[in-house]
Amino acid sequence: MSNLEARYGLIGGSNTWAIQFPEETDKGIRVVKHIKGFSTPFGVSSPYKLLEINGVHVLRVAMHGSYPNDQEMIPPNISAKQTAWIFKQAGVKYALVDASVGGIQNLEGGPLPPWSIVIPDDFFMAPTIPMFASSVGRVPRDKDKTFFRMAKPFCEMLRRSLMKACKEEGLSFQDGGVYACTPWGRFETVPEISILRNNGAHVVGQTVAHEAVAMRNAEIHFASINIVSNFAENGHEWIGDCPDAMANFYRECAPITARLITNAMKAVINDHTGNCQCREFEVSGLGKFPIENA
Repeated sequence: MSNLEARYGLIGGSNTWAIQFPEETDKGIRVVKHIKGFSTPFGVSSPYKLLEINGVHVLRVAMHGSYPNDQEMIPPNISAKQTAWIFKQAGVKYALVDASVGGIQNLEGGPLPPWSIVIPDDFFMAPTIPMFASSVGRVPRDKDKTFFRMAKPFCEMLRRSLMKACKEEGLSFQDGGVYACTPWGRFETVPEISILRNNGAHVVGQTVAHEAVAMRNAEIHFASINIVSNFAENGHEWIGDCPDAMANFYRECAPITARLITNAMKAVINDHTGNCQCREFEVSGLGKFPIENA
């Protein structure tokens, strides 16, 4: 990776699943290079594309990096580490992700229906999913920065860029909300959603929290845009009355999401839309334990 440099990263998710990015989205974006995958400390990654947006390099992986070539699907707690490691090696400092979610409740406690746009400002992980920040298998950091706080896990500067993109498209959005991260590979039960709702969650997914931790660990500014694909299992209709309703949603939302996240990235590249507090949550001086002969 010594000859690969990019200051910006894009993580495609299910909101852009049904489109070829950027070939079908923005003719002004140039594909510099197709990369079959990288060898990382966490296994071989999915394919990447090196893009040129507004004259600078942007490194992108599709579908959270969970779909490698001709291999078994990579769980999100592993693919998040791969992505963070690759981004860090390439020099990425700012990363955006799109991810569809189930709608649990809006900020007032009312329904959050399909097609709602949420720019979350916090998350929590369900206690049953694999812990990310174990002492084994983290993206390497400065030995004096072994630990990191997770206050304000989503960069305010990047969140503003996503909100700006929504405003420019004339789209309403929810500024803030808690993303609940649940186990990979299945949807949630009604009692599970009830617990998440009672604990303050607004949307539910299976990927973004892993990525938020991985990016904070790798010292990369990070934010997410989530378009609600379905009502979570909480008494409302799922998304429609036919089995293909969710697949149809993904086909319809892909070009919209691609445009939003592209315009947000252009805003970040052009003017950075202000400052953030991410660096305030670094913790140093804890990497020297245990003390010899303690």
